[in-house]
This record gives sequence, structure tokens and C-alpha cells, in this order.
Amino acid sequence: MADWLAETAASMRRSGIRRLLVLSGDPLWSASLVRELRLLLPGDWLWVGRAEDGAGITTTPAAIKSLLGREFQHGVFDARTGLAADALAALAGMLTAGSWLVLLTPPWDDWPLLPDRDSLRWSEQPEPIATPSFIHHFQHSLQHCHETALFRQHQTPSLPVWAARPRWQPPKGGPTVEQQALLERLLAAQSGIYVLTAPRGRGKSTLAGMLAAGTKAHCWVAAPARQAADVLAQYAANRARFFSPDALLEHCRTHPAADWLLVDEAAAIPLPLLRQLISYFPRVLLTTTVQGYEGTGRGFLLKFCASLPQWHSLTLQQPLRWAAADPLESWLAEALLLDPVSSGGGGNPRLSCNPPDSAGPVPIPAPQEPGGVEPAQDPSLHHHGDEPAQDRSAGYYGGAPSFSEPGQESWERHPQALRAFYDLLTGAHYRTSPLDLRRLMDAPGQHFIVARSQDAVIGGLWTVDEGGLTPEMAHEVWAGRRRPPGNLVAQSLAAHGGIRTAAQLLSRRVSRIAVAAAHRRRGVGRELLRQARMRAAEDGLDFLSVSFGLTDELRQFWQASGFRLVHIGSRLEASSGCYSAMALLPLSAAGQRMTQRAEVRFARAQRLSTDDGGWELDDGDWRDLAGFAFAHRPPEACRAALLRLLRLSPLPLPALRGELEQRLGDAEMVARIGVTGKKALLIRRREETAAALLSLDEKACGIWRRVSEPGGYLADVSDI
Repeated sequence: MADWLAETAASMRRSGIRRLLVLSGDPLWSASLVRELRLLLPGDWLWVGRAEDGAGITTTPAAIKSLLGREFQHGVFDARTGLAADALAALAGMLTAGSWLVLLTPPWDDWPLLPDRDSLRWSEQPEPIATPSFIHHFQHSLQHCHETALFRQHQTPSLPVWAARPRWQPPKGGPTVEQQALLERLLAAQSGIYVLTAPRGRGKSTLAGMLAAGTKAHCWVAAPARQAADVLAQYAANRARFFSPDALLEHCRTHPAADWLLVDEAAAIPLPLLRQLISYFPRVLLTTTVQGYEGTGRGFLLKFCASLPQWHSLTLQQPLRWAAADPLESWLAEALLLDPVSSGGGGNPRLSCNPPDSAGPVPIPAPQEPGGVEPAQDPSLHHHGDEPAQDRSAGYYGGAPSFSEPGQESWERHPQALRAFYDLLTGAHYRTSPLDLRRLMDAPGQHFIVARSQDAVIGGLWTVDEGGLTPEMAHEVWAGRRRPPGNLVAQSLAAHGGIRTAAQLLSRRVSRIAVAAAHRRRGVGRELLRQARMRAAEDGLDFLSVSFGLTDELRQFWQASGFRLVHIGSRLEASSGCYSAMALLPLSAAGQRMTQRAEVRFARAQRLSTDDGGWELDDGDWRDLAGFAFAHRPPEACRAALLRLLRLSPLPLPALRGELEQRLGDAEMVARIGVTGKKALLIRRREETAAALLSLDEKACGIWRRVSEPGGYLADVSDI
């Protein structure tokens, strides 16, 4: 086998391709083979996963994004305890021609039944779960990819024989024909924002570096991390100064900007920060990957570029790091559904960039049905969304659509239906990534409604079960002491909206909704929601919920669909550049009461922003203030109550007033008050809140303090 591997690697270098080698077996067996490979084949051998002795360059799946933009010869991906599909795709994009990507998996027959630790990121379960649907799909792609080598322990390896390929002529350092055409256009530019998108390995960073080296203008460079700009710097001939995005923004506020701003991996930079940066520069080049597995590039098109007053779209198609029809790239696109398929229903729902010779502003058609959106799985609850328009009923080509509710188990039996549904979502939602594919196939509590016309998928709705927490757990979530996985909107209503019962009731969250372009404005989205509402009511649920990035169109759509707005976040979300919003559609009497209570709290908080009275403290305010002072409720969740407290309290309360009334930053407050840092400042604010409550009403303060303690949901507040 050693001779075969060496000869195959030499052939791969000559033809400029990469391949996948799968080692499926016990950890000791696969680790020993990797050691032999590393001795046999020289290279970087980047190892992704739990590091082995002598593994060389190592990183974790979570940290691999810090290496985007770099190149490696050969890589190992350890999937023996969990398959982080997005990290696997990122590693593949970093490997140069002639590389093996070695995938380590558990024993083949055991793999689908084993708990997958990566499921903790997306399953909303407290413990790892088995993921048989996705693993079976993944195994099928490995077995049916002709140019993948699969070695299984206890089986005599079958050494494949592959057809010879033509010799590859790697780039000689100068620009390709594609790159030269774009360079000439950029070098002649006097102003404007240029957005260069392409799959990995097409030379986006190289082109940006060549621009810096070839122009007489001054260039500054920004990237999510310095390492991400290594390739750009290599070609820039020391003619571009690097900044981190935060440092560059601070620098621009006090210094004249350079002639060009070059931003590598632009989609990975928070959109509000990026929008501020480009405003300082007459010429801007933004490069980003739009391929789906990172879950950021499509949002870059949908959200950021569509908001620019004038921008120019550029693209590169020819791979540079490897030859065309690369086996590794082809397999990955098939296994993770990265490439679009024909959508049916009158057109591909995905967006595409205009050709490089297009000039002037390039509009992107926004999705006309809504994007119910999936908050990221962390306590900050990032939210994302797409722009809908109101449905306008019209005739259908070929008759009215039919609607069905495929069970999760059907995706494995009907892979083409899975692909059509997933591709539709990917075209409409910029955060759709392999994590969503894994969630769709194996996470508990997922529900789907599919709209078809003439057997083509034209619309889809994806909802997720939430709620059902015990009163004790809901209280702990409200108090900020617990944050169990899952129940993202239900928990956010308790933690940020102060509505504990939202986490106790049974609900279903709209995670994704999309309609193919040719069928928008015909009521398909509205009908999907109507059917979801009927099904949820039949299942005995209390309410439907949705979380989205707040825009006027989104607000209008969800409210027209019966959803009632109950929360708007206090800060712009880095991912969408919008304020996060939550809306509810009550189904039961309990859901109606909870929604009305949430609306009252929301309206009362909104009155403060207009200075329209409402400064007295009610029971909800006392509860929030006690939760902030004596538990761990976050200050942003209690802001309205804190403002009322400051209006009523005669105490100085410098830490609170400095933040809420004088709007001073934390750094300035730390220096002014003399505490040791942000954590100490937060403790001081909690202490000041406790003192203010005590001074207002000592008896009430004591009772509400008991309410904030563990088990406080049982406290009696009737004698206040």
C-alpha cells in the first residue's frame, strides 16, 4: 500500500489534483497509518481535531477559521468522535495540489450508531446524539465517489486504479487571464466598491495582493485575522499595511484614509463594522467565499451588498491551487450539498454574481418571501433574516401547488427531495451551512412543510419544537443562572423579555421559510405558515414564534401573517446589521395570555424611548430589578426598569447613571469609578440597584429578593 500511496501522490502532483483517503477503524489502527503516511509523504500535514503525539501543525474544528487564507500540503481530519462538516470543508479549501485529505472515522458499521460530539453544536440536546441519517448519507457519498480511497480495518484494501489525467501547469506567479482582466479594471478605477466572490482556491487573495503590488496608490488591508491575509501579503510586495478591523476603524477616525482598502474574507467581519470601514475609502475591494459551508458569504450578498449605494460584482471561476474537476472538491460539493441544482419551478432560487464586465451598481433581487431565521446557538442570540414582501395571490403555472409534511426519516429514503429542499433554503438564507444540513437530518423536534408544483419543490417551511421547561428551570433561565441547550426563542423570552412562562409553554419556532423566485408573491409563504399554524394547534401547542433581523418589510410580513411583535433587541447584531426581533402567534388560551403580557411589557418599554411617561415601578419592574440586583439577569434585559429606578431614586448611583443617563463607555466608567474591570463594574451596578431598591421600599425589596433566589417562583408576593 505504501508504494501505491507514494505513486498516487506523485501522479496527483503532476495532474494538480487532491483526493480523499478515508481510514475507518479503531483509533490505534488509523493513528498508526497516519504516522506512516507522514513519514512517507513530505508536507505540512495540518491536523484538525484532537491532537496526536507528533501530529505537527494542529488546530481544532472551532479554531480552523483563523487559518482561512493559508495553504497546506496534506491534511488530516479526525472525525472519530464527531464530524464537524463545516471544518472539514474549510480544511479541504486550504489544501494545495497534490494533497491527500486523510479522514479518520470510527469503524464503518458502528459509525451511524455512535454519539457524535459535534451534535452538541446543533442538536439542542444536553448530550451528544447518534446521527444515523447524515452518516448514512455521508457514507453513501464516500462509497459512490469513484476517486475516493476508502480503507476499512480488518478488510484487505482495494487499491483503486484511476485514469491518467493531463499534466497540470500551475500558475507561474503572474496573473492568469481571468485575473489580468480584473486587475486592469481595478487599476483603472478612480472610485467605487468592488466585491470579488468565488469558491476557494480561485485566487481571490492573490488578486488583491497583485493589486497592492501593481498600483501606485496606497493600500491598507484588513482581515478577520492576520493569518487570513498571508496569501495577500505574499503577493503584495510589502506595499500594503495590515490592520485588524477594529484597529483600522479607530485609525481611520484620526488619520486620513489610504487610496485603497483591501478586505480579505470580508464576509467573516461583522457587517456594521465593515459598513463603517468602507465609508472612509474612495476605493474598496472586498473578497469573500460564497459556497455555503461557512454560512456567511450568501449573507454578504443578500444583506450587505444589497444595501450599498453603488458596487461592482467581480468573480473568478478557474481554480489556481488545483486543476479543474478536482476530485476532492467534487466529492465535497456532493457530500455537503454545496453546489446548487436546478430548482425547478421556473428558475434557480440561488443568487449569482453578474459577469466581471458589468458596470455600475449591480442590484441583487431580494427574496420576496420571508426568512424566518435561526439564531446562533449561544447566549448572545445572534439573529439573521432575509427580506420578504407581502404575498399577492396570483395564478400558478400548471395549477395550484400541493403541500406535504415529510417526516425527518424520509430525507434518507428520498435524497433528491432533500437536495431540492436544502438547496431552496440555501438560496434564500445566508446562514445556511452544513450545520443546518446535519440539524435538518438528525436533530430531534424538527418539522417540515414542502410546497410542490408539477413535482418541483417551490417552497419550504422548517419549524423546531421549543418550550416545556419545568417551572424551576424556567425560573433559573429568567434569573440568568442557567441556559440549557435549545429552546432559543422560548428561553430568550424568559431571559431577555422577562416572560418566564414562555419557556414553560409548548411552542414551535419558525426556523426557515423560503419560496422559489418564480413562485413568489402568490401566497405560497402565507399558505406554508397557515398550515404550520393548523398543525401546531392540532398538536396542542400554545404558540408559534419567529426571530428575525428587524426591517420594515419583515415586520409587515410577520404581522400580516398573524404574528405579534413582543421584543426588539437593544444592539445591532454583528451577523445581520439589524436589531433582533421576536414575534409570537398565540394558539391556546395560555399562549394568548402570555403573548398579551409580553406585548404589554414591550409597549411599556417602548414608551420610555419616546419619554411618554410610564415611570412608575410595577411588579414586572420590581421582578426585573431584583433579578438584576440579586441574581444574574443581564442589564440589557432590565434596561427599562433600571431607567425608571433612576428617575425615582434620590441616590447618586454613579455606575448606573454613568451608563444609562450619561451613556459613558465601560472603559471610561472603570477609570472614573476606580474598579478593576468590566466584571467589577457590573457588580457595582448590581450593588447600586440593590441599594436603590432598599431605599425605595425595604419590605418590598426583601420580598422581591426572595423571588429572585433559587426556588423563588414559589414565593408569595401577595402581601406587598
